[in-house]
Amino acid sequence: NIFDASVKVLRDEGGIKTFVNGFQPETLGSGIYGFLSFGGTEILRRTCTSVVGPVVALQYPVPILVVSSCLASAVAAAVSCPFQAVKVRMVADENYGPGANMVGGFQRLIREDGPGALIQGVTPFLVKDITFVLSKFSVFDVVSKYIYFSYPQFREDLQLTLLVSLVSGIVAGVCAAVTSHPGDYLFSKANERSGATVLSAWNDYIESEDYAKILTGLAPRLVYGGLLIALQFCIYDYCRVLFHVSPGE
Repeated sequence: NIFDASVKVLRDEGGIKTFVNGFQPETLGSGIYGFLSFGGTEILRRTCTSVVGPVVALQYPVPILVVSSCLASAVAAAVSCPFQAVKVRMVADENYGPGANMVGGFQRLIREDGPGALIQGVTPFLVKDITFVLSKFSVFDVVSKYIYFSYPQFREDLQLTLLVSLVSGIVAGVCAAVTSHPGDYLFSKANERSGATVLSAWNDYIESEDYAKILTGLAPRLVYGGLLIALQFCIYDYCRVLFHVSPGE
C-alpha cells in the first residue's frame, strides 16, 4: 500500500530526497504541458464554437470541450514527452546524469540511446493523456449534472457549487486515473532503462503472465488524480464566479 511503500523509501532508498528525484523535468514538463493543454483547449473550444455556430455550441458544449481538450492534450503530451522520459530515468536512478540534474539527464539519454529516445514513449503517453482527458470531462459532466438534477438548489450557493465541483472532480479524477494507468505503466517501463522500447515493455508484460502488475502504482495515482482534478474544477468554478463569467462563456 501507499503507506508501506513510503516508509520503505524513507528507510531503505535514500530518505525524503528520493521523493524529489526528477523534480526538475517534472516541473518544467508539467508547466509546458499545462500551458499548452489549458491554453490550447480554450483556443480550440472558441474556434470550434465559431465554426459550428452558437446554437450547436449551446446544445453540445461538453463534446466540443472534450474534442478541444483531446487535441490540445495530444499536442501538449507530444511536446512534454521528452521531459517525462528524462524524469522516469532520474526516478529509477538517482545518479542519472552529471550531478543528477535535468540537463545532465538529457545529455546522458541522448548519448546512450540517441535523440529518438526522447519520444520513444510518445504513443502510450498520448494514449494515457487522451484517455485521462476523456474520462475527466465526461465523468465530471455526468456526476455534476446528476447532483444538480437531484438538488437544483445547489446552483444558488457558491459553497455548495464548489462542493459539487469537489465531489464530481474526485470521482472524475479517480476514473481518469484508472483508464489512463495502463498507458502510464507502459510509458514508464519503456523509459526506465537504456535500450527499452514500448514494444519490449509490452512483450515483457505479456511474457511475464503477471497481468495484474499493470496496476502497479495505481493506488497513489488514484489519490493524485482525484485530488488534482477536484482542485482544478474547484479553482475553475471559483474563478468563474469571482469574475462573473457565465458557464457558456
